[in-house]
Parts: sequence; C-alpha cells; structure tokens
Amino acid sequence: MDKITNTGELLLPGQIGQFSLVLAFTSAILAAAAYFFSTQYLVKNNALEGPDHSGWRRIGRWAFITHGLSIATVMGCIFYVMINKRFEYYYAHSHTDTELPFRYVFAAFWEGQEGSFLLWLFWHSALGFLLIWKAKDWESPVLSVLSTVQIFLTSMILGMYFGFGDHVIKWGSNPTLLLKNTMGDIPLFSSADYAAKLALSAKGLNKLLQNYWMTIHPPTLFLGFASTSIPFCYAIAGLWTKRYTQWLKPVAPWALMSASILGTGILMGGAWAYEALSFGGYWAWDPVENMSLVPWLVLVAGVHANLIARSTGYSIRSVFIFYILTFLLVLYSTFLTRSGILGDTSVHAFTKIGLESQLVILQFFFLILAVWMLARHYKHIPAPVKEESATSKEFWMFIGTLVLLFSAILITFTTSIPVYNKILGAIGEAFHFKTPHLTTPVKPVAHYNRYQLWIGVFVGVLSASAQFFRYKEFNFTGYRQKFLLHFLISAGISLALTAAGLYWIHTEVWRYKLLLFAGIYAVVANVDYAVAFMRKDLKSAGSAVSHIGFGLMIVGILASGVNKSWISHNRFAMEGLINFNDEQMRKNILLPKGIPMFMSGYEVTYGADTTVNDVRTFDVQFKKKDKDFNRTLEEFSLHPYIQFNKDGKIAATNPSTKHYWNTDIFSDVSSLPPSEMEPKIAQQEEDSLKYAVLETPTGDSVISDGYVFKLESLNMQPVNPKYKPLPNDVAIGVRVKVRKAASDTVYYAEPLVLFRDNAVYNLPATVNQLDLRLKGDPAIFERLFQPEESLGYKEYVFQQGEKINIGSDVVQFTAIDPKPNIPNFKTEPGDLSFGANFTILSGGKTYSAQPIYLIRGTQPIPIKDDVKELGLHFRIAKVDPETRKLYMLIAHSDPKAVKIPFAFAQHAPRADYIVIEAIVFPGINFFWIGASMMMFGLLIAMFRRITK
Repeated sequence: MDKITNTGELLLPGQIGQFSLVLAFTSAILAAAAYFFSTQYLVKNNALEGPDHSGWRRIGRWAFITHGLSIATVMGCIFYVMINKRFEYYYAHSHTDTELPFRYVFAAFWEGQEGSFLLWLFWHSALGFLLIWKAKDWESPVLSVLSTVQIFLTSMILGMYFGFGDHVIKWGSNPTLLLKNTMGDIPLFSSADYAAKLALSAKGLNKLLQNYWMTIHPPTLFLGFASTSIPFCYAIAGLWTKRYTQWLKPVAPWALMSASILGTGILMGGAWAYEALSFGGYWAWDPVENMSLVPWLVLVAGVHANLIARSTGYSIRSVFIFYILTFLLVLYSTFLTRSGILGDTSVHAFTKIGLESQLVILQFFFLILAVWMLARHYKHIPAPVKEESATSKEFWMFIGTLVLLFSAILITFTTSIPVYNKILGAIGEAFHFKTPHLTTPVKPVAHYNRYQLWIGVFVGVLSASAQFFRYKEFNFTGYRQKFLLHFLISAGISLALTAAGLYWIHTEVWRYKLLLFAGIYAVVANVDYAVAFMRKDLKSAGSAVSHIGFGLMIVGILASGVNKSWISHNRFAMEGLINFNDEQMRKNILLPKGIPMFMSGYEVTYGADTTVNDVRTFDVQFKKKDKDFNRTLEEFSLHPYIQFNKDGKIAATNPSTKHYWNTDIFSDVSSLPPSEMEPKIAQQEEDSLKYAVLETPTGDSVISDGYVFKLESLNMQPVNPKYKPLPNDVAIGVRVKVRKAASDTVYYAEPLVLFRDNAVYNLPATVNQLDLRLKGDPAIFERLFQPEESLGYKEYVFQQGEKINIGSDVVQFTAIDPKPNIPNFKTEPGDLSFGANFTILSGGKTYSAQPIYLIRGTQPIPIKDDVKELGLHFRIAKVDPETRKLYMLIAHSDPKAVKIPFAFAQHAPRADYIVIEAIVFPGINFFWIGASMMMFGLLIAMFRRITK
C-alpha cells in the first residue's frame, strides 16, 4: 500500500521531544559515570581534590546540566502540544480536549504517569543544580548517586524497544509520540487529514481533577518526593567515601527541607480533600494517602536521629538507615500507586501502562545497593560503647524515632495487603497449592485510628517531656529539681486544660481523653520550654514550634472528629418524602426548590442554580434561628456544585464551606433527582410519559385537560444549560405560559427543539408545580421555514435612517454592522461580511432584525433574518456603494396563519429538588494551624542548620 501523506500534522515538537529524551538518558549515564570516576579518585587517594577528580567532575557537571535542560525541553514540547490542542499527539489527546481551560493544562500534564515522572525528573534536576552550586566536596558522590536515580527515572519515559525477533521488550512509555504510533493501524489514520478529526475523541482532563488544588498540590508533593533522594544520596556518599560522620552536617538542612515540603504536600492533599471532595473530611486513610505519609514519618524520625548524632555521637547508624529507608519507601510508594495493584483499594492510584517490571527493577536496584553498602560499612560506622542514659534527651528522642518507625510499619503492613495477595497468589500458582488471601479492613478509618491513636499519645508525651532533658546527661541529680518543676507544672496545667476541654469535646472514651491530654501537654510543655530555655535563642525554636503544632493538630483532630455532627436532618419532614434508610435520614435532607426546610436550628432554602459549561452551582441559603425559631440570628449562603462529564453523567460533587474561627459548616449536594444524575434514567422517564400535541399561533391560547396554554413567543437563540450551540444548529425555544383553568397562578416554560446534522432533538421543560412537562414538536421546522419561493418577496430600497411602512409595521434601516455575529452558519477564512440593522415598530413594541451579506471569493451569500412574531422575512439583495443605497427583499406573512405545534404530558416526575448533607466540624482550625506550624518549625530548623 502506498504511504499516506498526512496533512495537518505538526511533527517538530515530537521530533525535538524524542531527541531530548534520548539526550536526557545518555547524559544521565555520562553524569553518573563521570561523577563515579571523580569520587573513586577521592576514595583511592583519600583526598578532597586532585586533577583527575576535577576533570571528571567538570564532565559530570556539564553532563548533568545537559540532562536537566533536556528534561525541561521535553516538558516544553509536551506543554506546547497540549496548550495548542495538537491532538495528533497521544499525550495531548489523552489528557486535554477542546474545552479544557488553559488554567488546567498544567494539571492535565501531571495527570498522566509520564507527566508525573517528568515532574519528578525536573525537580531532581533542579535540586541537582543546587547541589552543583552548594555541595562543595560532596558534589561528586552525591551527584553520582542522584544521576543514577535519574537514569532509572528517565528510562520510565524512554519508550524504546530492545531485543531481537520475537524477544522484544518495550522500555518506558514515551509521552512525545504521535497518537498513530501508539494505537496501531486503524481506519482513522488512513485519512490524510486525520489530525483535524481527533478533537471529538480527545479524552480531556478528568472532571474530578479540574480544580486549582490539582495545579499546585502535585508539584509540591513531587518536590517533596524528589527531595527525599538527597538525604539518601548523602547517606550512600557517606558510606562510599567512608566519611561516616562528616556527612551529618551538610545533610541536615536537606532533610529538614524535604520533611517540610513533603509534609506541606501531604497537608495540601488533605486541604484539597476537605475543600473540594465530598467525603466530609481531610484524611480517609486511602492507600495512596498512606504511602505518602509513611516516607514522611520515617524521614522525620531520621531528622531526629540526625540531631541526636550531631549532638551526642549516638544513633549515627540509625540516621543512615532512616534516610535510606525514606527513599526506598518513596520508590515502594511509586510502585504501589503506578503498577495498578491498588486499583481495587484506592481511588487515587494510576492504572497500568506496562511499567510494572521497570518499577520492580528500580526498587530492587536501590534496595540491593543500599543493603550492600550498609552491610559493607556497618561495623565501621562509629557507635559509642556506652549506652545512652535513660535520663538523657537523646535516649527519649531515640525512643520517639522508634515510635514513628513503628507507626510507619503498621500503616505499610495494612496498605500492602494487595501486594501480599499478589505474591502469595503467584507462589500458589507456581507450586500448585492454595494460598491464604488477606482481606483489607472493611472500615479502614476505624482500623487505622485504633492503632495510630496510641502513636499520637506516645509522640505527644515524648515530644513534650524530652524537651526538659539534656543531651549527654552527666548530673541528673543536680538537675532533677528543675526538671521536676517544669514537668509537674506543665503536666498540672495540661490536666486542668484537659478537664476544661472535655466540656467542649464531649467523649466518654478514656483513650480519647488520654490523647487530648497528650496533645495539650505537647503544647504547654513546649511553650514552657521555648519561654524558659530558648527565649535568648529564638532561631533554635524550630523544634518547639513543630511540637506545639503537633499538639494543636491532635486537639484539632479530636475536636473535629469526636464533635463532628450532621445538622442536615429532619425526620418528621422527610418521612415519606423520599426513600431514605436510617443512616441516610440522619445525614441528609431533601430541599424542594424555593421551599424553606427546618433542620437543627437552621432554616435552609434551595434558592436557585446556575449552569456554566459542565458545572452546575447551587445556591443554598442558611438562616440560623433562635431556640424558638422566631428570630434570625445569622444568614449566609453556601454554593456547592456538581461537575458533569461530556455524556451528562455526574463526574464530581464539590462541597462549599462556611468558615468561622472555631468551627466550619460543610455542605455538599449528596443527590439529585434520578433524571438529573443519569441520562439513561432521564430517557426512561421521558419514554414513559404520554404526550398530547397542541397547535396554536404565536400569542394565542389553547385549553386542554383543564390547563390553559398560551404560546408567548419563539426564541431563535435559546439558552438552556443542557444545550451547547454548534455551527449550523437551528434551535428554537418555545416559550409557553401555563396555568390551571381554575387558577390565576401562571408558570412559564421554554422547551427547546433542535435541528442538528439532519436529526431533531428535544430538550423538554418541566413545570414542577403542576407536574407538567412540555416539549417542542419536530413539525415546527416545516411550519416556520417555508420555501423561499412561496414567501412572495418584494424589493425595497433604503437609505440609512430611512423608514418604510410595510402593512401596519414601520421598518427602519438604522446602521451597518461591519462585524456581525453569524449564528448557525459556518464561516471560512477569507469571508467578508456585513450586517444591516433594522428596527421594526409594531403594535407599540419594537423588534429588531439583522440580515447579513457575506462574500466568499466572488460569490455573494445573503443570510436572511426573520421576525417570527410579525411574520417578516429580510434578505439583502444588493448594495450600491456609490449611492449608499441598500436594496432589500422583504416578505410578509400572517403569523396567525402559522400554527406552532408543541406537546405536553401530565404526571411528570419532579426535578426541582436537591438532597444536601451538612456537617459541622468544631475546632477544625486547630488542625490546620497545628499542621502548618509543624511545617513552619521544620523550615525554621532548616535555616538554622544552614547558618549554623
């Protein structure tokens, strides 16, 4: 078959991107090798400088810089095709569409696995550049290890094939490929202009991810993940160069920075969940959430062990283990989230794209490297012979690191159950025996909280009590009185505050009371420590600030968790109104549109809703009442919203929250009428209705089945939240006023009938108060659009501003519009057009018309305009530029002679209600303030270590 020449393809970005990918991979290999030889020179010669070392280091620098610039170039190429909607590229087609706003292009970039790997590589490159600038004599060993990490990560997006014959394997998934290179030989690509046809099939960004948090959360989290590699690289470098203690000082700021950024990324994920998701909280113990938390816990343990090691010489081996384990856990987290193994247990996990084997190789390479290096050098790592004193600060800090490690182990064990099942299943299949199948917790929140509660108690007490101990304690007897004074005062104040707090946090569970004491004790003791011991050196207050934050966070978790309550219930009003079970009845309330409902001290009204694109926003008005429900104490509105997919199904529900200093009121739409949630149900409802067709001229009324219908007008440019105009559409809104024959109360409805692509579509309108549904009839097009030759046009000549009487109507040519809007007509480049604006005075009312004259090449194309209410039809015949006269063809037909058909059906299901869930979170700000203080304290400590 002859090779097809495709038109419209833009090949240059892909070509540049693929070249840059290969260059990034090869330059990473060169950088790793050059820095390796540079380091080996230092190790063999036991020196910090030398000509061979400097030469190799220079090569390594330029290679790593080339690698980083290549990664940036790849990202630039992908951003270019995504921003410009070049759907011939697989990545743009998979993650964007024609409707995606520019502000979400970045979110779409790291929605995909390849984009998130590139983001990870980018941050590693940026951190590597900083290391080249600041690492000094640690540059070569640290950059050698980091470049090796880059080799493996770059291979994930290399997308190259290796092997011969039938033994060919694909290595990585290349994001710069054309769509036709990823989908095989399908009929679409046999068309020369296939690229222009791809817009309709572009997948776009998941509606759930079209949120500003998706733009800022992943980059922060991935910077946190990437930064964990730096302490790992320093640890391997310390072992490699046998500088077992010297690395502790330069690594400390990096570890503190990493803990702060990774913690901030995790916290941002919690804020996203709380603000934009509808499960009613900030942490759900989802497996992907867990596997971002676990490396952070181990990293924080490493930071504390690092502090012990630098201050006392103890726990140096622990520092190596913690920092190495942190990075290995990040790699394990990467495997869990990207291999598809968590697909059944997590809503955050990626699907498979064939990288599972590479991810396993990545993990095992660095696991084997770390274990081999540790085993080889372990006995040479300094370790004091004398054990720490039980009255020393380092002893209790080390106990705290073990508590954090134990927490990480517990979380990892449960989260990894799908991995155990996979391994056991493979073993059983290989050896032909049945293996046990572990089950994940049915109630994960309760499961994790049961054990992590005790972690919180231990960490709270230890972070408070350990502050009063001293490093390298040599005379505790002489210090005991001062220690006991601070300890007893802090504990006494904390007990008193705990007793007072229990009047606010209502719980009979003794474990919660103990946890509350631990949180308050952490705050009080660290405030005491900061005031009594650190008032002259506030730059060293990072630990106290972080520990105070931890205590406040514990208080916030308890307050918002134990005191969390649902106010959206009114069992008396809801009975029989909707089919709720007991649990749903306790948490949800149905709000008919415009009708106030009472719930838990509030009068709540669903006032209105607006739809913009695929987002439907609801206005829910709250009035807080006094105990007698006579006086309004406060008013506010919340605006939860729902996002819909292209097929009309609900993609995401997003809450709205009223924030106070001491509490939050969180509300989301938990349900809509069935026909609003699922197009299939809507069609079933529609098919079940029995419609009766009516006919009447515009402005006249007709009576049927006890209802009076008046056809008010026809709207030739109708607006409907479910209708998106396309070129060449012909849409008509049929505005109808309806009332019961025995009533003066009137209601309005405007069903829409649409002619598109030789097919007719209906968008009915429901009058919920009357249980009526109205829709247009397809015959409307035959009635309205009569053949041109039957209209009886007459020619009229107008000067601008001139008025002419046509029957009883006064027609005036008012102005020329040089840039007219041409609805329902597909224009082409090079078209020239103008519009003639007319006003028509008839029966005391003013109407307007704008016929258009379009010239395409040398061919004139008159585009008519009608005033349906008056039966007037306008066409431009010609224009005389010398006399500035406009020659018009105008036809007049009796609008009363045209009967407009429409249909109505009784007993239509109501669709004018929503079901909301409203939750009160007391003390939630203690959590946010406390968690933020923890991260801020780590930053203070980082800057302290940089300058110290």
